[in-house]
Amino acid sequence: PFYDLLSTMAYHTRALASDRADWPDAPLAIPLPGCESYAGFTGQRLIEAGMLLGISGGIAQRQILRMARALPVALNALIEQMEAQNASIAPESRHFLATEMRLANAIRHIVLPDMLDRLSLS
Repeated sequence: PFYDLLSTMAYHTRALASDRADWPDAPLAIPLPGCESYAGFTGQRLIEAGMLLGISGGIAQRQILRMARALPVALNALIEQMEAQNASIAPESRHFLATEMRLANAIRHIVLPDMLDRLSLS
């Protein structure tokens, strides 16, 4: 049920919330150890959360790194697919897709890079 946590955070950025933006201070849906907002998120806190769930620290770190490497590639591929599909839609209808693309680009250029930088796991 939490597959879209980062995508919903795009609505908290200046790209979509203008002067009401509170990114990265928006609260986490599920607080991590010692962290209640995205601003306090770190890779170590994510590993600690995994350990509380019974996952070893090494396995948690490997899985996080695997996903961190795959996410940008998958997101770029998805956005390219969206752009290709949108190009096939009648020109007079394309303006309805602008918000969808704005959301996707806010995730790609703001939320995901920020969260990946906060991992600091290498």
